[in-house]
Amino acid sequence: MDNNYNPIKEFEIDLKDLFRKFLMQWKAVLLVCILTGLLIPSAMYSKDKAAYDAALADRAAAEEASLKTSEERIEAALEPLSATDRKAVLLVAEQQEFIAEQQDYINNSILLNENPANQRTLTMYYLISSDSGADMKALVDAYDAGLRDDSFMGSLRDEIAPGKELGYIYELVNNKYIAEDPEYTAAGTVLFPVKIVLPEDSDAEAVTALVDSTAKELHSSIDSRVGSHSICNYKTEDAHVFNSYAVDRKSSIMNSINNVSASLKNTKSALSPDQQKALEAVLAERSVADEQLNSSEPDTEIEKPRFSIKYVLFGFILGAFLYAVVWCAMIVHRKEVSSAASAQRYTGVRLLGELYSIKDHRGLSALFASRAVVRWFYRDKLDTDKQLRALSSAIEAVCAHRGTDRLTLLLSGVDSRFDDLIKRITEGSSLSIELVDTDTAAESLMASAGHAAYVLSSRTSVENLRSMMIVANGYEISPLGTIYLEDF
Repeated sequence: MDNNYNPIKEFEIDLKDLFRKFLMQWKAVLLVCILTGLLIPSAMYSKDKAAYDAALADRAAAEEASLKTSEERIEAALEPLSATDRKAVLLVAEQQEFIAEQQDYINNSILLNENPANQRTLTMYYLISSDSGADMKALVDAYDAGLRDDSFMGSLRDEIAPGKELGYIYELVNNKYIAEDPEYTAAGTVLFPVKIVLPEDSDAEAVTALVDSTAKELHSSIDSRVGSHSICNYKTEDAHVFNSYAVDRKSSIMNSINNVSASLKNTKSALSPDQQKALEAVLAERSVADEQLNSSEPDTEIEKPRFSIKYVLFGFILGAFLYAVVWCAMIVHRKEVSSAASAQRYTGVRLLGELYSIKDHRGLSALFASRAVVRWFYRDKLDTDKQLRALSSAIEAVCAHRGTDRLTLLLSGVDSRFDDLIKRITEGSSLSIELVDTDTAAESLMASAGHAAYVLSSRTSVENLRSMMIVANGYEISPLGTIYLEDF
């Protein structure tokens, strides 16, 4: 007897069939997408609204606090003290602020942090000439002013120390107040020196080009305002020199810090606990005032929460994704035969036929069915009469080939929903057909089956099918083929 037994080793998923059945549930998918498309932006709106309300409350509190000026708050901190004690507190505050400011200057100054004994200095000598009797001092002053404005200093900062405060750049350029006075070489001619202290890693050529281009840009304006003249770069020197000014300036600042520190130590030690408390309040208040003064950012407008279309689209897409993930997880968890092709692969015998029926869904079940999608994908298989004739012909042909007029249909996962199709299969055949529901019937009913056909559906458990095939193999039942049923 020909007994074909193929053990089922793993669960298979027909991706094409999975996609079709997912599309059949488009109404349920759309409903979930609409819900998530509303819930997610609503949740984000609630979150933004809470942040907006908190920001408004913070701003209102800040505005209320700002109604009282810093001076008023300092005055309130000093109010419990006598006039003499107040003066002592304010003196200590001023001394501490002075030391902090001077120390901050020393730490950040480019001039004072470059080695003054061997300081790199770029010196450019410009020859200014005039045949029209122009005031040479006025010409020099005009160029000097042009090479000190914020525009030039900003460009110079970008070249040698990006991000530094302009004040630290200004003290690097010493046209007149550190360098020697301009040298008047002859009537109508003056040698105008421009000295710039450079950090060691600076590009001297780029700085020279910047000064040259600035001098050329200034020429036309100064020519019309002061007098007709010409200007050219006579020579440029990039050398390391001893900068006595930097040495003296740093020494002077350090002496001031030391002197004030000594005075501060004595004055601060004499403060009472009440004065110490008032001092802390004064310093804190002045620190906040300085931060507000130095801040160049205007008050930003608090953005009102909005119901964002971006989150609607995100929620819509997320809904479809979550539905697909959950649905696929359920498919994998149930491990059911999903299609006629899967049924044939699991049983390992030929597919005798496949029958499909469309239900008239009502209520909630209508969300998970779509006649239009079913008719589109299964349009060639929905003629039940035609499919029954083909199935009956195939059954009779295979039974005739095996020399039997008796056939047992081994049913698995075929419940009452398929009663009409089973009835039409049995009534439309000239063979003696017996039915055995292997999911519920006693094993002894399969012993006399002889020749049989597997009847499976989309609700057939792969585990139940495996058990049925093991029993059929044990009783040497000859499987003639597989019949697949599905209702939509």
